[in-house]
Amino acid sequence: MRLGRKLAAKLLYLTKKRSFWLTTFILAGGALALGIKQFSSRNSCVNRPQIGSYYYPWYTTSRWENDQDVLGKPSLGFYDNSDKKVINMHLAWASEAGIDYLIYSWLGTDSRKHKIEIERSENFIKQAHNSGIKVMPLYETRLALNQPPDNIDLDKKISSTEKAGDRFINDMLYFANQAKESGVFLKVNGCPRISIYLARNLINSESYFERLKIDLAKRGQCLDITADVAFWGSSHKPLARSVRSSKEQWDWLAKNFSTVFGYNMYSDNLNVYGINKNMAFDNLYLQAKRKNQKAWKERSDSAGLKYQYSVQPGYDDRALRGMDRPAIPPSSVFLRRDWDRIFANLEYGDHVLITSFNEWYEGTAIEPSEQDGEKLINANQKIATRIKNKFCM
Repeated sequence: MRLGRKLAAKLLYLTKKRSFWLTTFILAGGALALGIKQFSSRNSCVNRPQIGSYYYPWYTTSRWENDQDVLGKPSLGFYDNSDKKVINMHLAWASEAGIDYLIYSWLGTDSRKHKIEIERSENFIKQAHNSGIKVMPLYETRLALNQPPDNIDLDKKISSTEKAGDRFINDMLYFANQAKESGVFLKVNGCPRISIYLARNLINSESYFERLKIDLAKRGQCLDITADVAFWGSSHKPLARSVRSSKEQWDWLAKNFSTVFGYNMYSDNLNVYGINKNMAFDNLYLQAKRKNQKAWKERSDSAGLKYQYSVQPGYDDRALRGMDRPAIPPSSVFLRRDWDRIFANLEYGDHVLITSFNEWYEGTAIEPSEQDGEKLINANQKIATRIKNKFCM
């Protein structure tokens, strides 16, 4: 009951807040009319930088209870993503934070292994309709295809009748069909967008991507696919397991993907960052990300691919993986610093991905917490306003 009342009260507050701004807008209609006319002649803000954030829809009360020693503490307490009120609260907070779309963790279509996660993903999609927030999946390759994360071999048999690549194609076609006529999914040039997690570790993937394109064409469908390849390896070798030349690797990416990104740039190995290690870890991490981002963006641009920026409020998985690991406890201060790192480089058409909305295992959530309340939501809201002021006014 307490959780229900808390959610109801917060949703009412957010509704009233949005109503206030709508009323102000209407009352100022005469004064705004000229501004709207001028505004419409300047891109109408349609192509301003968009903000996405990774969303995990598979929390259950039993997961929280079993893992409470290694999880953060959201202000909603131990919630269950099957609760519509919880999802509505998350969508309201995402809207409040200026987030345009949520990238939900999707484990594919194998209901035998991932029944609970799939059910909650479907529930999240249904609730997102009419929220004003678009959604798109992050395809969790290693889990969806039952593969080790460092070597995702699409030729590997995962059953007596099916290879990993066959399931990959079936999952992609399922999503294309699901999203084709739905207005809730993020689409780019009319094609539903989907991100492939750990695409850098794909092996024997070429023939399956060719088959996928043929199957989509037969259906009169399309997908806009983005690749998680940016990390601390050289940008000259985006496919870590490939023996092909740098040009061949980038040519293959450009043939099959529209965009490259890096889900999370954290590593506990300070040597990979390639800069002076004798500084506070938060400073080291930001400097290394700036250097890394420049290299990957330049290489992406040269291949005709978009590069998606990533920001985060911190990273702290010590409770989960060991207290000796370097960490940046999540804070609104660090989130602003990470945004400031990229803000001057933003252009029309860019996308910035926040890691994450609610990944409580790794300490990257901007979802309100018991400790900080809505500080991260409010901090991101101010940044979203800066973007609109720069690109829309």
